[in-house]
Amino acid sequence: MLFTTKTLLHQKHGYPDHCRHFFADHPPVADDEPIPLTDVLERSGLDDALWCLRATTEPCEQFARLLAADFAEHVLRLFEAKYLDDPAPRRAIEVARRFARGQATDEWLKDARRAVAAAAADAADAAARADAADAAYAVARAAYAAAEAAKAAGCATADPAYAAAYAAAGRAAAAKADAADAERRWQTEKFKEALLAHN
Repeated sequence: MLFTTKTLLHQKHGYPDHCRHFFADHPPVADDEPIPLTDVLERSGLDDALWCLRATTEPCEQFARLLAADFAEHVLRLFEAKYLDDPAPRRAIEVARRFARGQATDEWLKDARRAVAAAAADAADAAARADAADAAYAVARAAYAAAEAAKAAGCATADPAYAAAYAAAGRAAAAKADAADAERRWQTEKFKEALLAHN
């Protein structure tokens, strides 16, 4: 299980901007009292719980990278069904997992991220033009780009690939809200499962 505290959230500028709902609905919590991320996930939602990975009581970079790879892989089938000849996303997910386990170099990861930045830009364009049939693909590509670009604790929002993918995901979600909602439900359950399994 991973935990955060009010003190850590303050240090990372995550409170009150993040987890506002959690603290509004939760009994008072001491500043250094461990708060399970499963509680944040349940009470405040996926976005706040993912944000809390920046402010955990123990390092969680490997956990966050592997979770991002799982999120990306879950939608990869949609991308591969449309673009059979583009192995870049699958390779980048593999590199991200290997890097998380200490089996890949920084240079490998940088190369994968450059490919992701290009994918994110394409996703933004595709999402802007997407009709209902293409929306699932746009969500898939955007989700992949966002997940791979998210370097875990604290630096994802500064990554231009993440920003482009986030924008693309928003446009695609507007075109196909049901697919986006289903994916968020899956991500929430996967995150909870990973938290419960984390030693």
